[in-house]
Amino acid sequence: ESVRLFHLYAVEYGWDIQQYDVPQAFLRSDADCTIFVYPPNGQSDFPGQILKLSKMLYGSKQAAALWYNLLNSFLLKLGFTASIMDPCFYRRTCMQRVGTDEARSDAIIILHVDDMRVAACPAVLKSIHDQLFQEFQITTSDSGRFLGMDTEYNIKDGFFKMHMATYIDSTVQRFSNFDLSKGIPYRELVGSLMWIVLCVMGTELLRVKDLARRSNNYTMDDYTDALKVLERITSQRGYGIIFRRGGAGREYIPACTRLGGGSDDMESGYSIGDSTEINELEETNLYKLDPLVDDVSLDLKKTLADTNTRFTKVAYTDASFAVGETKQSISGFVILINGTPILWGSLKQTIVVDSTCSAEYVAASVCCKQILQAENMVQFLDFTCPRPYTMYTDSQACLKIATTSSKMGMVRHLEIRYHLVRCIVLSGDIKLSYCITEEMLADLLTKIVATAQDKRLAIRFYNDCVMD
Repeated sequence: ESVRLFHLYAVEYGWDIQQYDVPQAFLRSDADCTIFVYPPNGQSDFPGQILKLSKMLYGSKQAAALWYNLLNSFLLKLGFTASIMDPCFYRRTCMQRVGTDEARSDAIIILHVDDMRVAACPAVLKSIHDQLFQEFQITTSDSGRFLGMDTEYNIKDGFFKMHMATYIDSTVQRFSNFDLSKGIPYRELVGSLMWIVLCVMGTELLRVKDLARRSNNYTMDDYTDALKVLERITSQRGYGIIFRRGGAGREYIPACTRLGGGSDDMESGYSIGDSTEINELEETNLYKLDPLVDDVSLDLKKTLADTNTRFTKVAYTDASFAVGETKQSISGFVILINGTPILWGSLKQTIVVDSTCSAEYVAASVCCKQILQAENMVQFLDFTCPRPYTMYTDSQACLKIATTSSKMGMVRHLEIRYHLVRCIVLSGDIKLSYCITEEMLADLLTKIVATAQDKRLAIRFYNDCVMD
């Protein structure tokens, strides 16, 4: 998520992006304890010689941690701050106060072990490069690949594409020529597929997770199924997440009615009611500490960064009721910022529900948590997307229960934590809207849909903006 947010922010402000690598990174940190090693065979100065380490070696347990501490302390000296949500995501605050919609940072860094990407204007980028080179003798990579992902950046047009064609080709070559007489490489193949769907191709997540569940008891038939999924992914190797400058407010608006029937305005019959009422018994807000004390005067509300209209957030939530032998429902969600998917997931619900309405309501609650996570992530970059955030659902029952404080429907048996969606809707942070099932983007993460719908929704998943 941080890697995608890093590129989204850099593309929006038209920053250059450079990739650096630190050669022999683990050998740079001092040993934090006494460690003796035997010299390699043939390299001893005398029989029985042992060596005491002054620097860390690759393979020692604490080498990665010591390297991180060394690099982190240096970046802090340069004025960078690490994100609380992700300690490998850094930003440096601008010295001068800028407008609300302008970047509050002059540089951002995303780090993965000894590989890093830095985004900033050319002058700042050169300064950071010189300081890193002086300290770590970094090398610059122009390959356009980062963590197995291929990247294409047109800074002039504000177009950035992230795909995995090279990694997919290497995966096909690796497993198409595998000698099965040495065993079935099922787990290796599923691991490669999982990396692909978590990085870029989220539309295939449901199929790969089904394969992953068989990892402890697999057969040749399961391996054949995994190869079919790889073949399907290979046919879509050109697909990738697209980041566009100026995508805020241009998100595709799904239809709320089907052609030839239904109400013209699905939201006309719904109201959040009185914000002081919390349930169907017309009880007052149970979260007030004291009815005689005004909550506004209490320092309870989270302080958010200023709203930046250059970024907008939209979410889709869906559920499949009673799937498979265990009859567990599946929640699916997609969180998009400026039409670009930042978070997505397909999760089995941990509670047994007895209706589609309940499953959709639980899925909406899960999606609300992910929206709050995305809010916390962008807070690190010192901005907030305009609220309320729009969250789409294709369940009219879920919509009515979540937006009407006097209705509980058939969800009284659910635990209190799943009513989070009602509290957030009542607070005005999220606007729950209805869209028809045919345009529900999260449908890809809950069930296997028809081919035509799969192709149509897959294109929208990678970028959901309607540009000129």
